[in-house]
Amino acid sequence: MFGQFIMFGITSALSEEQQKKLLSLFGRVRLHLLYKASKHGFTAAAFHNRCDLQGPTVIVAYNPAGFAFGAYTSKDYTQCGQPIYDQEAFVYSITAGENKPLRVAGITGQSAFTDVGTGPNFGALVFLHGDQPAILSSPGVGFNFEAPAMHGGSLDLNEMEVYRVEGVRKQHLMKSVNDYKPEIKAVHQARVLLVGPVGSGKSSFFNSISSAFRGNMTSQAIAGTAGKSVTTQFRTYTIKAGKGGKLLPLILCDTMGFEENAEAGLDIEDIVSICKGHVKDRYQFSPSAPIQENSPGYKKHVTLTDMIHCVVYVVDASKVSLLKQKMLDKFAAIRRKSNQLGIPQLLLMTKVDEACPLVAQDLKNVYRSVYIQKVSRDLSEALGIPLSCVLPVKNYSNELDLDQKTDILLLTAVVQMLNYADNFFENLDTEGIKDQLDLYRMQSVGLALEELLVTAQKQDCLTIGIYESAKLLNADPDGVVLCVLAADDEDDVALQIHFTLLQSFCCDIGITILRVSGVQRLQQLLGAVHANKNQEDHGDLHCMLVTNPQAEHYRLQEVGTYCQESRGLNQWVPELGTVGPIHTALAQCYLPSPLVRFTLT
Repeated sequence: MFGQFIMFGITSALSEEQQKKLLSLFGRVRLHLLYKASKHGFTAAAFHNRCDLQGPTVIVAYNPAGFAFGAYTSKDYTQCGQPIYDQEAFVYSITAGENKPLRVAGITGQSAFTDVGTGPNFGALVFLHGDQPAILSSPGVGFNFEAPAMHGGSLDLNEMEVYRVEGVRKQHLMKSVNDYKPEIKAVHQARVLLVGPVGSGKSSFFNSISSAFRGNMTSQAIAGTAGKSVTTQFRTYTIKAGKGGKLLPLILCDTMGFEENAEAGLDIEDIVSICKGHVKDRYQFSPSAPIQENSPGYKKHVTLTDMIHCVVYVVDASKVSLLKQKMLDKFAAIRRKSNQLGIPQLLLMTKVDEACPLVAQDLKNVYRSVYIQKVSRDLSEALGIPLSCVLPVKNYSNELDLDQKTDILLLTAVVQMLNYADNFFENLDTEGIKDQLDLYRMQSVGLALEELLVTAQKQDCLTIGIYESAKLLNADPDGVVLCVLAADDEDDVALQIHFTLLQSFCCDIGITILRVSGVQRLQQLLGAVHANKNQEDHGDLHCMLVTNPQAEHYRLQEVGTYCQESRGLNQWVPELGTVGPIHTALAQCYLPSPLVRFTLT
């Protein structure tokens, strides 16, 4: 839709039909009128005065032949004198005789435009050529098109407008987060740890990111401004892409805040345990001692999935000058530990609007503010973090509605966190630990399956036994989300016949199916949880059906992904191997002594 369609009494020259066609090139965006040549002047100086440093913009030029045409770039105009490469850039044309606008992407390897002080120079189209109401047309330079289709051969201009495109950058950033996949297949979500002083905005950052993706204000994590840490537990937060949407490939881990007193706040050793993956969600931090191996919230057996892949220090930009040496020493200690573990680190500088009045007026000034630049340098030097790793953001605090500029800063920070998590995976010696990574993958899926089965049983969503499963498949196949077939004896002919029939039925109607071995392990695992009224006899564990859990279970997605990948390798019915011997991290919750344990330290 059009945001500011009229600017101080200046009306857009676009007709209603032209508006619809122009918007069809972008999707859900707002167009804000910045420049109108007939009002501000057909000169390069007038154009740059109103259009420089405005982010993504689209030019709309009108000629006597009735064409409305122009160019889009996602980059800023800065008059740097350099060629600008922009994969998102395109030129276009709108004519009354065509139902759809012509859209021409850039030529691979060539720049989108030259950022000089003349009129906008997109190579194939140069606007305000010679400071006149005219264009220079050179198809093949940056963009290739037929001149008659682009502008009808009419190079004079009746009018020219420039709009800021609001929303396209946010969409691009959100897509980057949605499409992210960790370098290691065994890991489906990057784990990012937020650490910082009390009141720095760690919990508020998660709430703000969640709000940006949901499209409305949320407050899942408890946040406050008290002198003592509001967060007293270790929390792992997942984020959904919109209400009811899929889980994003990111887990934000929130911690208790630092305090200057050495005996108060989060203990450095707790940070180390978290980074190694040994701390369970909702572990209650102890003010007297760090977590121990015999603590209730300690996880002994971990995989790459449990480890932290990026550490983010969170600092209030408005209180940087108040940071005492004791606090800086805590940051330094964590940085040393993180470096030893090979974990990349970033610094999140929150509340930039409270730190600088210029930024409070307009968040776009965050990169122009001399004061914010100074604070960034001071933090970089004090904490030993490269300046390029300092990210300014503004969290939502008392707002009722989302703000485009706030979301862009927040999402830019998230994209950087995912990039740095990739650095963690890239630094692993994947050739040297290939066999280990395969074990991690199998262990991760095995743990997911065990947790899924136990949860489904507790929720009365697990049907056990070949006979009971067959009855359910006949009565309500649409309610089944997973079929697990378990057998240790492949020579049992009768059992294999049952399996063949079940496999064929499930594959025909699209039910995810998985074969495992380790029936005794399953009997121990499921027998340790009170059976519901339909599961009094655990003798037949050869077939189990998981129906729609009452609450969405993220482990179902992990098991489903493994099955999908296996089928992609021409494995008709995916197999997991033995359930139990290497998949025992979950078992410690239910069994006194698992058979074999696989530990990553």
